[in-house]
Amino acid sequence: MMRLAAMERAYHKNGFNGSNGHVATRFGGSSPKFPALHSMTKWLSIRLIHWFCPTARAPIEVFICVLIFSLFAVSAASSQDVWTPPTGDWSTAGNWSLGRVPLTTDDVVVNNGGTAVVSTAGGTSYTIHNLTIGATTAGSTVEINSGVTLHMSALTIGAGGTINVDAGGSFLQSGGFTNNGDFVINDASVNAAPIGGTGMVTKVSSAAAFWAAPLNAGASVIVNGGRFTDNTLANGNAGVNVTVNAGTFVDNTGSLGNVTVNSGRRVRQK
Repeated sequence: MMRLAAMERAYHKNGFNGSNGHVATRFGGSSPKFPALHSMTKWLSIRLIHWFCPTARAPIEVFICVLIFSLFAVSAASSQDVWTPPTGDWSTAGNWSLGRVPLTTDDVVVNNGGTAVVSTAGGTSYTIHNLTIGATTAGSTVEINSGVTLHMSALTIGAGGTINVDAGGSFLQSGGFTNNGDFVINDASVNAAPIGGTGMVTKVSSAAAFWAAPLNAGASVIVNGGRFTDNTLANGNAGVNVTVNAGTFVDNTGSLGNVTVNSGRRVRQK
């Protein structure tokens, strides 16, 4: 049986260069794009070969096994799960291109003009990697029902996208938020880093919402009901246009763009 040390020597001899615990895959002298991933792959590959192929001694045999494991690792790390039906529940495996509900490592795409409803049917909390809605197709929507929280890293709402957060629903994102579509809120308390893009924030229902996330110039806020309190005191929302169609807009910023009151009212606190 080949010892691990001997396998590692064969591994290096076949054109793989290790340094300080990281493996660098050399094809014509190129440097690794993802050294940490290759380091993990090397460690797993050598040990899996040792466990399942104890007679593998030739460098080419080691190379073939390592290549298979490397391809598997890269595929697993970059999975994209795409929404496919016109409408349906997030927790239904058959509604996704991968045939399963998105995992924590998946980049989720909703871009077919349909609506993915995140309901309590499959639980009260879901975690994914990144979420992109409506990059190219109008009407693409994610609706988060009451009692559910969707966790993600980056959220990107394209020009054709909408994220609709029902009363009692929520999402938490930690890796950046760009809105060039429509972010629809009912009752909400939005405390976040600045939101990029020039999309809309639409306030609906009679509930109250509290906003503290600076928006880009050119973005817009539309109040269609209830009370929307803008508390972006630090940076303000300079250049943001507000339209009040119903309900109350409470302005605590003092640095907005145009404010149009078609019905309802605007209350200036500053």
